[in-house]
Amino acid sequence: MKHRIIYMLLIVLTICSIGVFRNRCYAQKKLFIDASNLNGTWKLVPVLASDTATGKLAVIQFNVSANSFTGNTGCNTMSGKVTVNGNMLSFKEQVVDTRNACQGYNEDAFMANLLKVNHFKIENGVLQLMVDQTVLSKWVKKEPGPGVKTI
Repeated sequence: MKHRIIYMLLIVLTICSIGVFRNRCYAQKKLFIDASNLNGTWKLVPVLASDTATGKLAVIQFNVSANSFTGNTGCNTMSGKVTVNGNMLSFKEQVVDTRNACQGYNEDAFMANLLKVNHFKIENGVLQLMVDQTVLSKWVKKEPGPGVKTI
């Protein structure tokens, strides 16, 4: 009788552990799907008055398969390499950008924050670029302009 109880407990524990493993696999798959959802053009959700000082919002376009990005800081154009692995994301130090002066805009702070990013998440259509658990910036998917076909 005692052996049957132990045997039943082992079966229950085995079934439970398989369920936990399955959930972990699903979570990893979901992260991969999120990484592919990173592709496309995103526009900055402004938080500070300086975010719109130039009259333009920052935009960033990711191409995950090419490990690259292009965009605009809100003042200058930028491009460079990005590494994406699951929900981990990092920008390479060699970001190329134009050097126009923009009154009232702290582009150095914008670029410094971009280079701090170490992961991301997309919740309810909002891309959050983060360092550890701290959200540095939020972005929304930019809709294509009139006459632009989406594939």
